[in-house]
Amino acid sequence: MGGFTEVFRAPLPVVLDNFGEIEHSFQVHAFVGTSSNSLDTLSFSSETREDETIGRSSSKYRGLPLKFHRLGGVRDGDNYHIDWVLRFKPLHGSYHNYCSDPVSGTRRPVSFIVTSFFVPARDNEVDVHVFVQMAIENPGLRWMGPLFRLITMVVVKYEIKADADIARFAPESSENGRHWNLTHLDKQLFVNRRMMDRIYLSPQAGNVKDSVSKVAEPLRRSKGVAVGKQANHEFMLLADCPSGQWRADPAASPDALA
Repeated sequence: MGGFTEVFRAPLPVVLDNFGEIEHSFQVHAFVGTSSNSLDTLSFSSETREDETIGRSSSKYRGLPLKFHRLGGVRDGDNYHIDWVLRFKPLHGSYHNYCSDPVSGTRRPVSFIVTSFFVPARDNEVDVHVFVQMAIENPGLRWMGPLFRLITMVVVKYEIKADADIARFAPESSENGRHWNLTHLDKQLFVNRRMMDRIYLSPQAGNVKDSVSKVAEPLRRSKGVAVGKQANHEFMLLADCPSGQWRADPAASPDALA
């Protein structure tokens, strides 16, 4: 659907922390997730695997201004879910965003995936290359695809910019983790850092640029552009989501994905 690059002026571990926990969302973000008034509805779980970490969060959706969320079949009081997976070669995370009925659990017809690649440019600067994909499962809503794409891209760009603005003020905590005060909402941060050191930063991990180019090249061949350039194409990459509900790839139906 689209892509862009946001520069984070912070060390790589701090950027990874930002994308690996949910606790900051109600304080930093304005459109996704829940608000500080609904923290009692927040549930979160995480899982550590051999070469990836998985997170799943659910909370009462804060909604969009002017009730724009209703255009996509999302109702007031719905649950907002973010299911994500962090992988470390290359270093990236995929975040599946969707809403559901709080009683029946029925998913609403519009969802989107944000996939972010973290590429260190300097000691305290990281280029975050962001790709956005959307699924519209209700055929009756697909005529509104251009409007949904516009709203989604505006929201994602705003929220990533908010992350970048706050990350530059975050201190780089003790590397050994002994002085960290972690809650159940951010307990996976130290695990993520250790995996990054073991898989991404180790001498055996290979060249960073080579790892990124392996992902970027298929984009160039499939109506894509190089990582870091403005994207204007439909199918960008295979997004791996722990929910396993849908995958956006060049073989997928163009009617279901935008």
